[in-house]
Amino acid sequence: MTDSTGAGARRSHRGVLGTAATALGLGLLLAAAGAAPAFATTTPPAPAPRVEVLAQSLALLADEASGTGGAEGSGSAAIGDTLDPTLGLTFDDQGRTPVTVLFASADALDAARDAVAGSGEILTVTTSQPTIVVTAAPTAFEQLAALPGVVSVRPVQQPVLGHSASATIASAPASSGNTACNPLDVEADAPGALNSAAARERFGVDGTGVKVGIISDSFAVVTDPYRTMAEDIAAGALPGSTNPCGYTTDILIIEDGNPKLLTNTDEGRAMAQLVHGVAPGAELMFATAGANEAAYADNINRLVEAGADIIVDDATFPDEPLYQEGVVGTGARKAVEQGVLYLSAAQNQSSIGQASQGTEPGFRDDQSTGSWTTKVSSFGPCPEIVAEEARAVVQQPELVVDCQNFAREGHDPLLRATMGLPLTPEGTLAGTIKAQWAEPVWGVETVFLIIALDEDGTALVPQSPGAETTTPYASTEFAPPAGIENPASFTFALVRLHLEGFHPGTPEVRIQFMLDDGGVSSLGDGRGWADGVTIGPSIWGHAGDESVLTVGAASVLTPDVIEDYSGVGPVRYLWEPATGTKSTPVPIIDPVTRSKPDVVSVDQSLTTFFPAGAKREFRFGGTSAATPNAGAVAALGLEYSPDATAEQLRHALVSTATAMPEQRIRNVSRENVTGTGRVEAVNALAALPAPAPTPSPTPTPTPDAGGGNRLADTGADVTGASGGLIGMAVIIAAGIALVALGRATAIGGRGRRG
Repeated sequence: MTDSTGAGARRSHRGVLGTAATALGLGLLLAAAGAAPAFATTTPPAPAPRVEVLAQSLALLADEASGTGGAEGSGSAAIGDTLDPTLGLTFDDQGRTPVTVLFASADALDAARDAVAGSGEILTVTTSQPTIVVTAAPTAFEQLAALPGVVSVRPVQQPVLGHSASATIASAPASSGNTACNPLDVEADAPGALNSAAARERFGVDGTGVKVGIISDSFAVVTDPYRTMAEDIAAGALPGSTNPCGYTTDILIIEDGNPKLLTNTDEGRAMAQLVHGVAPGAELMFATAGANEAAYADNINRLVEAGADIIVDDATFPDEPLYQEGVVGTGARKAVEQGVLYLSAAQNQSSIGQASQGTEPGFRDDQSTGSWTTKVSSFGPCPEIVAEEARAVVQQPELVVDCQNFAREGHDPLLRATMGLPLTPEGTLAGTIKAQWAEPVWGVETVFLIIALDEDGTALVPQSPGAETTTPYASTEFAPPAGIENPASFTFALVRLHLEGFHPGTPEVRIQFMLDDGGVSSLGDGRGWADGVTIGPSIWGHAGDESVLTVGAASVLTPDVIEDYSGVGPVRYLWEPATGTKSTPVPIIDPVTRSKPDVVSVDQSLTTFFPAGAKREFRFGGTSAATPNAGAVAALGLEYSPDATAEQLRHALVSTATAMPEQRIRNVSRENVTGTGRVEAVNALAALPAPAPTPSPTPTPTPDAGGGNRLADTGADVTGASGGLIGMAVIIAAGIALVALGRATAIGGRGRRG
């Protein structure tokens, strides 16, 4: 490492896998998979990989707390002082940070609950996987990892939200184009964007009787917003007891965000405003994504139990699997199996810029540049600065490492990227890049690190690299040195670690730029890529699952043009769901390639409080905004066709979407950019099964006005022909039955509307 980096900064990069005395010493041996994962090494099967119990960054903190943090560490500094601030860990006033403790079984969790409580404050206990989230001091990490039945101890992660903070002030107040009773209707200033106003009028619906669940970071936690939740309700932007327009059903908040766990933005409330703008009669529910995938899945189930007909989400954990269904995806699939329509944001990790195409100069400015993927990994020597950094990170000075080759010919261990970086809450520039590779959860044999360097690859940049051994995931959070303008150019090395107990292979690898409001403007050096390399796809996690309706974004102001950041597909699944703790990975016999997103909806709708502190209405951008708008159209459809199934609702949205023009992205197919097109409410509702008509009662028989000897409407004569009288009795009985049926149907309909 260069002298300019400093000893303290060098320590800030350590702990990615812990020391041999801590993390490696605490590893668990897992049962080997029954079949070799696709794209894995062709060498003979080796012993099962070692899984680290104590996660990378936590092992470093534990070392620092005990004073064993390497030759340069004295242990006298405050906990966390030598860590780079981009590491993402938060500490309370007692020096504790929240961690997730995963157990092998629910019984093991129950047996250890008191011991965990003794190490700190328990914040969450989950059932979708047996985990306890606890705030603990670094001195307690190793004790937690040593408890019987503990599989892993990991820091709590912040979920990635599909919002765009580049919201702009509306040109006029939100209510200028609509009635005060629906001030945030998406059609107010962009008529026809979804055609939802026309659908409400034509079909006589507003979402009444339909329950929509929302999942995001938080709902009413932020202490200094422009408008409070109560003010939103009083202004007609949300339903509740003081809503001026009669939408007085209170919002059900099942679990709000916990400030002790996550940075909260109340994005769930912005999503709720959008649902209310399109389907104001719908009942709304909210649950936080929580501290980990298990908490997320638990809250999906809680929304289902509370009666949700439709669920929309905009949160994804960064380490959710790329090549198989994960815990959150299983929760969503189970909700769908119970009749719920589940919609998820395609995320905002795409970008459009220049990328190498294989000829000099070889750059095209119409490429999706959100990721770089190779199906045929090849490795060679690392630059010495990279090798030294990787060894310092894992605190193993003799570790053998090698680096991914990014060159079309020869060997080039550096991936070059120019990018605009998003701002942190502190107003500084920072970005994240991650890698995921084609090995299954609980079957990792290859461990990677991502190392960030300056533009010419001669100096490290401030960063916090990390990798996992229970799931195929590595990331680094990095920042440009002071004085560097935005956009900034960096190079990245993908380092393969030859760790004891692991057996490095050559799996397919995706490197993804997690820049949200930023983007990659240039990727590569103009000389092109080796065979098997693709760039572009940016959807991962449960948004790629078959059961989920994945929603991309186009601006409400230009609805035929996909947003540059809107996530694109395809996704590829190689293993069956990773649903069990320490489960044996099962390969899919015929790997699945799936187009995503499924449809596009509109974002840049009006809300009352994005960004925070605004004194006028702001536009809410991102797939986070597009998804609730699409879910609200589904709510209109379910009111119109109350017996429609979730599959029928999904089919109506997808099959009737308005085809969008060819977009300027040339390296990704149209269906993986815009799906079937933009949601169109009138056609979607028209495609649903028409509601069953309420039977009309049969008129009561009346005497013939002519005074003859024949009873009206019966066929019986007054002379008492028995057949006619019996027929009359049957018809009267049938009429009574029809009346009763009509009343029962009406009562059933009212019951559904709540």
